[in-house]
This record gives sequence, structure tokens and C-alpha cells, in this order.
Amino acid sequence: MNSNPRQEALDQALLMASRHRRKGDSAAAWRCVDDALTLAPESAPVFEMMGLLNLDVGEWQAALDCFGRALAIEPGRKNAEIGLGQATVELKRVESLTPEAIMAQTQLKRDLEKRAHVAAIFSFCLPGLGQMRLLDFGRGGGFMLGELLLGLLWWACGFGLAASGRGGRMAAPHPTAAFWLGAIVFFVYHCCAALDCNRLGRQIAEEEAQWL
Repeated sequence: MNSNPRQEALDQALLMASRHRRKGDSAAAWRCVDDALTLAPESAPVFEMMGLLNLDVGEWQAALDCFGRALAIEPGRKNAEIGLGQATVELKRVESLTPEAIMAQTQLKRDLEKRAHVAAIFSFCLPGLGQMRLLDFGRGGGFMLGELLLGLLWWACGFGLAASGRGGRMAAPHPTAAFWLGAIVFFVYHCCAALDCNRLGRQIAEEEAQWL
């Protein structure tokens, strides 16, 4: 069986480049690619590996050129075709980000975040109202139901107020430990509803901003 030392060295260089790339050591991977390029200046696998390394660091135009060169040398290479398509999409996306589009996207995100803050204030005042303002009626209804149940429980406990009298006369009701416990529970519940509404608003803001 005849062996080809140059081909074996080329295969070994590409194998090492692939291993270094998987480990995230791009510098070592590029050194292996340079060795492979010296061995075979017109090798489709070498240019394919160069394209992958350029994709990893966001060098879309360089990746596009490398994948195109690989396909010119060896048409039909599947990985090169996939890489070429990915580089093309990313390059068009970057080119579409004009200063005007970036400013509009930033302003939209600010407006949506402001809407989230306002909705959170509504939800602090009445749990669920802010969620409904953001059109999540199921979530808002759940918080309102929780508020109603807590209110009924507090009412059943007499709101934690107790009346005392002296000399046969009834004094004004005064708060007990149950009153302060109920007040704390309501306050925490309202804070949780506001935080949930704020998170929901931010999530909606991020999703809507992506479509600009």
C-alpha cells in the first residue's frame, strides 16, 4: 500500500485544527490551517476550515470568501454550502443595520420598557391589572383571583382588628398581630405582582424589538 506523506500531513493538520476549534483555541487552529495551506494551497477542505474559523469570530465577509473558494475548488461540499448560506444571511443582517434603524430600535425598546414600568405600577395597586394591560389576561386573572382569596381570608379573620371596652363603653377597634401579618402578606403579594408584570413587560419589549 503506497502512502502519501503530504496528504497524511495535510489530514493531520486539518484534524488538529478541528480539535483546537472545538476547544475554542482559535490561535492554535489558525496555525494548523496555515500549515495545511502551505501543504495544499488549493485544497477545498482547507478553505472550508478557514471559513468555519471566520464564522466563529463573526468575520462574515471573510467566511463568505473562504466558503466560496472551497466550493469553486470542489463543488457540492455540504458543509461549505451550509457555511456559505449562514455567512450570507449574517452579512445581509449586518448591512441592514443602518444608523437610522438602530436609533429606531433603541427608541422602540425604551418605549416598550416604559410601558412595562407603568404596567408594573398598575399591578402594584391592583395585582393582575398591569398584566391585563399587557394583554396577558390569563396571568392577570390569576393574580386578581389570588387578591380576592387573600381579601376573603383577611375578612374572615376580622381584618385583624379587635375592639376593647372600658366601663361598658366600646372603644375603637385596634390592630392585632393578625392585622400586621395580613398587611405584610398583602404588601408582599402586591410587590410580587408588580415584579412579575415588569418581567413580562421586558420580555414583550425584547420580543417586539427583534421584529423592527
